[in-house]
Amino acid sequence: MPLLKAMRPIALGFALGLYLTSPAPAKPASDLTCDGCVDAGDIANRAVKRSKIKNRAIAGNKLSGPLAGAIQSGVVVVPAADFVASRQDFGKLFFDLEGYIIPSNPTNAFCAYAPLDLPLGVNVTEVFYSFYRLPDRDGAISTSLRRQNLVVGSGPVDADRLAYYEDLPPTDGRILSYGKYFAEGTVVTKRAQSLWIEICIAGDGSNARNIRFYAARVAYDRYL
Repeated sequence: MPLLKAMRPIALGFALGLYLTSPAPAKPASDLTCDGCVDAGDIANRAVKRSKIKNRAIAGNKLSGPLAGAIQSGVVVVPAADFVASRQDFGKLFFDLEGYIIPSNPTNAFCAYAPLDLPLGVNVTEVFYSFYRLPDRDGAISTSLRRQNLVVGSGPVDADRLAYYEDLPPTDGRILSYGKYFAEGTVVTKRAQSLWIEICIAGDGSNARNIRFYAARVAYDRYL
């Protein structure tokens, strides 16, 4: 018994030492913080559920909710640098580094073409051509938007000529834009369809730079 009594302080001290030196218990996961971390609760609170983003439900390629029916407008500019001459007119045009196309000599006449890349399903609202033509001169410049519907299994299909100007008027020595506005639904881009811009210039016989073509500008609307 005296021995047991003598050992009690030692045992108590040993136990107390273990308690003081043992690591603190781990905190529950709910108490942990991490800058930049996102847990399941955060995601739920942000209301991100599969194909729904807040109150805008995405169905296919259409948007429903508050933005349904909204119009998104856009513009595509086709610069002179995009145009290439037809095969029979190769070598008859010249691209000037100031950004326009002219005949390679004053007596040349040529036609040139550039693709028009528009989003699918948009309404073309306007087509304008920017050019320069001196007054009281011969020569001519003609422009058009061409559209060809590509029907699988059909024979050759002639391309429609839209926004066509057979002889644009003189611009009195200034760069001007002439064009056409389209009613809704007149020109709608489709899958089986190709679009391009056509320009034809006939030199005036005196100076190749008297008639210059700069660019075509095509505007469109898209309904969301």
